Amino acid sequence: MPVMSCSRESPKAILRFIERFRMAAGNSKEMVNCVDRLFTCGACYWFAEILYHRYCAGCICYDPIEGHFVWRYDGVYYDITGVYTKNRDKILPLGSIRNEDPAHYERLLRDCRNLNWKEEEELSDE
Repeated sequence: MPVMSCSRESPKAILRFIERFRMAAGNSKEMVNCVDRLFTCGACYWFAEILYHRYCAGCICYDPIEGHFVWRYDGVYYDITGVYTKNRDKILPLGSIRNEDPAHYERLLRDCRNLNWKEEEELSDE
C-alpha cells in the first residue's frame, strides 16, 4: 500500500481523493448514495477526520445550522460530497468550540464522534 504524503494539495487533487473514496464501495449510484448517506447522516465527523489526517493540515469544523462536520483547507470547506458551501459564515473550528464552550464541545464529541445513534436510527432503511 502506498504511503500517504503530507503535502500541499490543490483543490482538484482533494476532490479526486473524495471521489475515489465515494466510489470505493462500488461505482453504482446506489453504493455511492449509501456512502454519501453514511458520511452526511451520522459519521460526518469521521470523514472530516480522514481528510485532516490524509492531508496533515487544515482543521475540522462544525456547521451548527446543519449539525454537520466539515474539513477546512486553504479557506475551502469539504465533506463527502465535495466542496461544502452551506452556512459558510456560521461554521466554527472545532478548537474554538472547545475553548469557548467546553460543555458543547463534549456533547458534540459524545453525540457525533462516538456515533451514539439511537437504535431505531441504526435499523432504519429509510
